[in-house]
Amino acid sequence: MNEMVDVLITTIGRRSLAQAVIAAGLQSYENTRTVVIADGPSPRAENIVNVTNPAAVYHELPERMGHGGAVKQWWIDSGRASEFIKFLDDDDWMSPYIVEEMLPAFDDPQVAACACPMLSIFTAPHRRTHRIVPGVMMMDRIGSGCLMIRTAAAQGLDWIHVRGADYIWLKKLLARGPWQLAHTKRPLYIYNGYRIDTQRKPYDA
Repeated sequence: MNEMVDVLITTIGRRSLAQAVIAAGLQSYENTRTVVIADGPSPRAENIVNVTNPAAVYHELPERMGHGGAVKQWWIDSGRASEFIKFLDDDDWMSPYIVEEMLPAFDDPQVAACACPMLSIFTAPHRRTHRIVPGVMMMDRIGSGCLMIRTAAAQGLDWIHVRGADYIWLKKLLARGPWQLAHTKRPLYIYNGYRIDTQRKPYDA
């Protein structure tokens, strides 16, 4: 396959956005495009993108939607998204091979989404723990960071802001059927489960 893949980063201008943009730009799959969508005006987010990856697509929503799922869905429905989208939160990291390893799953036209296990790292003062989230269809066992999607399959969905929103959204996507969810065998995404609130604050806070 040689289709374009968007690495979609939604942001409120967190301090960690720079490393997410860098991760998107390091993808081994050449036909990858970095897309950063700010949830409302964010001059600092725009500056981070300009410094770390001037070739990235950057867009600001005129008003805040208030949660990343709604911003993701806005891009999916915008008419400007590529055929495939890989999600990346603005405070997370992913393997430079994630797009290259997940994309072959879509050789099967029945596959609407591909999920990878996710390494969750939890940090707190003087302590660090980690666990593997398997990326399976269960509440709290799959999140948007696990996913690459076929854009056309996900258009017009409602990404509600509740506990388990990613799982509920994916469940609705697959229910459109006859869609399938494929999996990779190894963790390719690193979720930063911060326990220090100041680390999560946007630059503009």
